[in-house]
Amino acid sequence: MPFYQEVLSGKTGYSFEEISEFLVRIYKEQFGGSHQVAIDRKQPPGTHESTLSRMQKDTTISPDLRSSG
Repeated sequence: MPFYQEVLSGKTGYSFEEISEFLVRIYKEQFGGSHQVAIDRKQPPGTHESTLSRMQKDTTISPDLRSSG
């Protein structure tokens, strides 16, 4: 059964209100945000992952920041 049919049939385990909240959150995260968010979206895929990977290995960065990823 396609996902949209599962959602419409109520078989996902989520209420329609919860699903609605998820959709609003996804919409806001995809289309909202500051100027910096718009710049981040233009980054090629994988750029953020490689930066975070480098940061985790960088001993000059606070251990709290390195372990927060």
